Amino acid sequence: MPNLKYSGSKGVVQSTGTGQFHVSGVGVAHDVETYAVAGDKTATSFGVTLVSNITGASVLTIPNPTTVEGAAGQQKLVVVTGAAGNGTLTVKNAAAADVVGDNLTAANDYALLVWTGTTWACAAEVST
Repeated sequence: MPNLKYSGSKGVVQSTGTGQFHVSGVGVAHDVETYAVAGDKTATSFGVTLVSNITGASVLTIPNPTTVEGAAGQQKLVVVTGAAGNGTLTVKNAAAADVVGDNLTAANDYALLVWTGTTWACAAEVST
C-alpha cells in the first residue's frame, strides 16, 4: 500500500511504503458538534464538542473510535461554552468510567482527550 503525503506546497505526493498518510504545512479543520446539555448525551469520538447550557448533573459519553486499535493518538476536544446555574458536566468513556479528573462547570472549561488504543485518556483539562 502506498504512502500519501499532503503538503501545502506540493499537494498530494505518493511514495512506496506501508500505507501511511501525512499532512504537513497546512492546518487541519475538525468537525464541530454543539449540544445544549440537560441530562446525558453521547458525543462523536472525533473532532470538537461544544457544550452550552449545562443544567444539573449531566454526563457526556465519548464512544470508542470506529477503528479502535488503528486510532491510537486520535484527539477529542470538549469545550464548555456556557453553563446555567450550578450545572456540572462529567465526561465518561464508553465503559462509563470518568475520563476527566474534575467536572466541567463554567464557560471556557475544557478537556483534551487522547485515544490510547484501548481507552480515552485526559491529556489536558481546565476546570474552574
